[in-house]
Amino acid sequence: MSQKVFIFDLDGLLVDSEPSHFKAYRDILASYGVFINRSEFIDGWLSGEQYGMKLYLGKVGISDPGKIALIRAKKKEYFLKLAKGKLRAMSGVKEFLEKALADGIKCGVGTGAYHEEYNFMLEQCGLASYFSRCVGGDEVIFNKPAPDIFLGVADYFGVCPSECLVFENSSMGLTAAKNAKMKCVIIPSEYTKEQNFFGADRVVASFKELEVGQLRAMVECDH
Repeated sequence: MSQKVFIFDLDGLLVDSEPSHFKAYRDILASYGVFINRSEFIDGWLSGEQYGMKLYLGKVGISDPGKIALIRAKKKEYFLKLAKGKLRAMSGVKEFLEKALADGIKCGVGTGAYHEEYNFMLEQCGLASYFSRCVGGDEVIFNKPAPDIFLGVADYFGVCPSECLVFENSSMGLTAAKNAKMKCVIIPSEYTKEQNFFGADRVVASFKELEVGQLRAMVECDH
């Protein structure tokens, strides 16, 4: 039996971090004269943080890449401070990961978050020990919806894309998985539930609805 790999997004899938990200964005951007509501946050940030920052700050004439990077760094530091002690793993996550590992499946994280952020979130929620490899947005040339992040995890484990199953909560993550030629299970969050998940291999409400053996069969049927 060949090795199978489960690859997980992070924000809003493994960790309930989206409310803290929203507050961090809202407060930092407000200090630069940019005022966003939740809907605008969803449209911007969930299309990719780099895109979102350019979109938001462009409204007040800030387009210099260096200044945008500085503001993003401020947002990151504020998020880390804001979220400390407040993050939690999403419902059913730990139990699902324990079952997957017990079944011999390798688990990795593929996230647009940068390494300092994903390390912080995984440690805060007691999830770090479940994952052999994490690939973040600052470790690839192209972030999601490009396939680079997910392919980076597959490369680490030495498996082909057809032996991987991606778990995502956003349409952009779904596109990244399909660009990587991987099957994808969608578990929408409160912030992504209105998105279009056409093309997903499965869409469920939580990890509690998933059975590891059935998911393994999804990637074994390609061989």
